[in-house]
This record gives sequence, structure tokens and C-alpha cells, in this order.
Amino acid sequence: MPSATFPMEENNTMEFVFWQNMLSIHQSALIKALARKHDVLLAVQTDFEGERRASGWTVPDMGNARILLSPSPREAEETVRAHPAAIHVFSGISTYPMVYAAFKQAVRNGLNTMVYAEPYRRQGWRGALRTFKYRLLHARYGKKITALLATGRLGVECYRRAGFPENSIFEWGYFTESAEPAGTSSAPAPAPGEKPDLLFVGQLIPRKNVLPFLRAARQSGGAFRRCHVVGDGPLREQAALEAQGCAQISLLGTQGNEETRKLMRRCDLLVLPSLFDGWGAVVNEALQAGMRVLCSTACGAASLLDGHLRGGTFDPDRPENLPRALQEWLGKGPLTPAERNAISAWAEQHAGGAAAARYLEQIAAWTEGRERNRPVAPWAQIKGTES
Repeated sequence: MPSATFPMEENNTMEFVFWQNMLSIHQSALIKALARKHDVLLAVQTDFEGERRASGWTVPDMGNARILLSPSPREAEETVRAHPAAIHVFSGISTYPMVYAAFKQAVRNGLNTMVYAEPYRRQGWRGALRTFKYRLLHARYGKKITALLATGRLGVECYRRAGFPENSIFEWGYFTESAEPAGTSSAPAPAPGEKPDLLFVGQLIPRKNVLPFLRAARQSGGAFRRCHVVGDGPLREQAALEAQGCAQISLLGTQGNEETRKLMRRCDLLVLPSLFDGWGAVVNEALQAGMRVLCSTACGAASLLDGHLRGGTFDPDRPENLPRALQEWLGKGPLTPAERNAISAWAEQHAGGAAAARYLEQIAAWTEGRERNRPVAPWAQIKGTES
């Protein structure tokens, strides 16, 4: 069992430069928390990507972090050169042009370099090509990356297989802002015999596995009170056909983040049935709202679930598993206020922005030899120590 890490010194200020594709609501909690104590610069290719606007995103508040928006190649180069002592944290290696250019300059100059790395699908010939691509990236850059921040246990396994040194890989995630203080649910206690409410949030696309989910929900119609489906996409008409005949299922289309969070505070079980998701930040949001989650094992955020209070997982490669798992978790009934408060408190303590910032501080200190024990993700399920 990994040992606990020692706390960082209170006045040990560090400098971080984040290189990302856009301003993201899935980064703001970490960056705001980190910038309360450290010098943080966020360089982004663009403010938002089109599909994020269509999904109801709004520009996030990054707190005390300074923002460099859409830097020219020369500005990006000058920024790398101006921060030789900083920890440079990149979103991927070669995915985004501006990020990749800055990454190559940072490794050429021998700077302290960390990389966010989502898992990739390894199945089939495309999976073989992806594995080959990352083996090449490892051969070229592996020894120059101080820490590879791989999202979820899926990500850790992907990059181990690609040859990155195990000692440089840390389980990572995405982190969302809490909509209300943890452990303060105002949801009423369920009435005797009341059934739980279901929620799906995501694009209506094949990868999200929404049609099999709706079929499973329709088959389980007697086990829940309502099923809200938030999102839009090319499978909208097919989703409407799947929902026919089940009055409890409502297709709500795209909703803003605030409206979705309100739904989460009223619903009991979020289902993320994706065939693949690099992470799945909707899981964070649901846990922060005090919901249970049923999540595919092909999602990085499955790492946040305990199979007990917070929710469980199923293997999406076996079609019979989703209906069976849905029946099981619906059978647990609606959440009590005490259960909601326990789930949201755990999410804030172990997977909130402040917890992620402390973890990144510990990783940085360990890579520099200032931390004795190798840091462990605060949400990692270490038997006998989780609270």
C-alpha cells in the first residue's frame, strides 16, 4: 500500500504555466485553487470550441490565474523562454498545434514538463495505430517528460503499454466547480415507496451509447419515476423513437450548465453508458450534487466510483450488462439527504479543485526530490483508508 505523502510547506510558492486548447469549465476548479497560492499562467489556443458553445458552456472564471489567449507562434515562443523555472503543463503532446509547438520548445530547453494524457481506444486496427503513435512519442519524448498525468486507471494502463516509464505516470482526472457547498443538500427525504429519478447528460451520438441506455430504461420503466435526457445530436430522432411508449422518459435537448446542475440536485442516479470516454466530467458534477452514478468501465471517471455509496460500473462490451446493472442500481431506491450529503462531501474532499491542486503540488515536489513518498491520487480507492 502506498504511504501517505507529507504536507507541502505553507510558503513554498511555485510557478505553473498551463498550455491548453481552450478555456475549459473542467480546468477552472484546479487552476483557481492552484492560483490562490502559486503563480499561474494559462495559455490557450482559443476561448471556446464550437461544440462546447452548443452544449451550453459559459466562459469559466479562472480566479487569480493570468490568461494568454490565442498567442501567435512568436508570443508562445517568448512565453516559454520567459518562464525557465516554471512547471509547464501541456494538454496532450501533439494534439493541438500551439500546445505542441510550445511543448517541443520546452523539452528542447530542458524545462520541467508535465503532460495531461487521456486514454485512447486500443481496439482494432485503429487502436494498433494509436498505440504505435504513442510508442513513437514515447521514444522521442518519454525521457524528457517529468510527469505524465494520465486520466483514470484506463489512462495509466494505456501509457504503461505504450512504454512510458511507470514511475513517471500518475493517475489524473478532470475537476469541476461545485454548484453549492458540499454536504448541504436541501433535497427532501423521499416518501415511502417513492422511486428514484434517472438522468443522462451527453451528446446523442453512437459513442455515448444512448440508444441501448434508452432501451434498458424503457425495459426498467416500473423501477423509476422519471428519466431526464439532457443533450442533442444526430441520434435525436432515433432517441425519440426509443423513448416512445415510456411516459417517464423526457428528452430535454441541450441545457445550460446551471440548469443541468439543478436537475442533478433533484435526481438520484446518473448513467454514463459510453462505449468510450477519456474521462467524463459529468460524473464529477453528479457526485458533487450528491448523486449516485452508473458508469461504463470504458470511461476514465469510473475511477471515482466505489461500487457502494457513490455508484458502480458495467462492461459496455457485453450488451446484457447495462440492463442488469441499471436494474441493480435502481433497486437501491431514491437517495436520502444523508446519502446525498455524504456523496457530495466525498467528492469535494477527494475530487474537488483544492484536492487536485494539493495533489499536483505533491507530484511537483516528488519529481524535484522534495517529497519522500510517491503521491497517490486523492480519489484512489485504498482499502481500509477511504472515508
